[in-house]
Amino acid sequence: MLLIFLRTRPLLSLSLSLSPVIVAAVAISLVFLVWIFCALYSTMRQLRDESQTRKLERFQRLRTVFVIFTVLAAGLRVYAAYNTYSGQSDEKQDQNDRTVEALGELNYLFILVSVAYMWRPNPNAKVRSSARSFVLQRATRRRRWTSFAHHLSTSHTNLHRIEGIRVRHGTERR
Repeated sequence: MLLIFLRTRPLLSLSLSLSPVIVAAVAISLVFLVWIFCALYSTMRQLRDESQTRKLERFQRLRTVFVIFTVLAAGLRVYAAYNTYSGQSDEKQDQNDRTVEALGELNYLFILVSVAYMWRPNPNAKVRSSARSFVLQRATRRRRWTSFAHHLSTSHTNLHRIEGIRVRHGTERR
């Protein structure tokens, strides 16, 4: 849609009227790209420090997908700008616009399929995590029971010491 608008306006009036909008759109896109890459590198550094190699490999692949996506998207924008101002016939221009739009959609499909493939469920991880959670649940139950029993024994003794009550065979004496 933007390409059709750009093609119907003279170059001089276009540069005067749309340049702040185009600059703002490019600036916002660049801010988001830098933000995504900074967050990705920060996460990868943390995973490297924690020696989590499998997650680190997954994030390295994700970085590669984002780099490929960014390069292809930038190449499509340059190609679209070139075709807009190349002075081709309207029929050829419409065909190029549809081609650029289709390639952009394929680029988004590429990133969607890549991320879905990288984060697919791993049957081994599920078994491993459920076995780990079972062990943690048993350990937690033991700790709870042990701390509860300890709490009962110490609170009973402390209560009697504080109040000065002696309990013998179920009767209370002072």
